[in-house]
Amino acid sequence: MRHDDKTKARIRIGKLLNICRKCPYGGLRNSSRYVQQCETCDVYKEMRVLGDWLINTSHQPKGKRIKKWTEEERRLLINNIHLPVRNLSELLNRTPQSVRNQIGYLKRKGLL
Repeated sequence: MRHDDKTKARIRIGKLLNICRKCPYGGLRNSSRYVQQCETCDVYKEMRVLGDWLINTSHQPKGKRIKKWTEEERRLLINNIHLPVRNLSELLNRTPQSVRNQIGYLKRKGLL
């Protein structure tokens, strides 16, 4: 999902809200924004679709979840530190950036 798609959706929602403010059924009526007619309004329906789309696209993908380092992985990294980061990442089934971060962490802790 591209960042500009989300931006365009948010801009469109803002424009739809401006339309709602001018609606004779909407606006601030009895200090409540909700009126029965909104559920049948095309503007309301489009806004709901855009909102649902934004909610569904903003979650982190399941494959990219943060995975904690185990002691076995750390030991394997320490024993094979002479290998390039790319090879270590394949060996540990981690991203190269994750391996670099862990190497930095181990250096700060004095384990490397």
